[in-house]
Amino acid sequence: MTTETTGQHTPTPWDLQTLRVSLVPVMIRVNGYTKETAEANAAFIVRACNNHDALVGALQSLFEHCAMVHKCWGDSDNTKEADAAIKRAESAIAAATKE
Repeated sequence: MTTETTGQHTPTPWDLQTLRVSLVPVMIRVNGYTKETAEANAAFIVRACNNHDALVGALQSLFEHCAMVHKCWGDSDNTKEADAAIKRAESAIAAATKE
């Protein structure tokens, strides 16, 4: 894994072996995690990073569909809940895609 001074993340795909060498020892030393927990966290990070685009795309598609349904049928009792869910989805998409 390379370190960039621009604040941008290392492009995917990330590999677990790199994180085992670079990140796992830091999680153990700084956070006090066991080796097993640190390795599980590293594996989770790799999966999340390598699937970021697919996850964001799926969330965007789901959000667009829900927003369309809500616009057409928004007069029901769940308008406030639907509005709140839409705002949460918008915030999550914005956070995940922020450069």
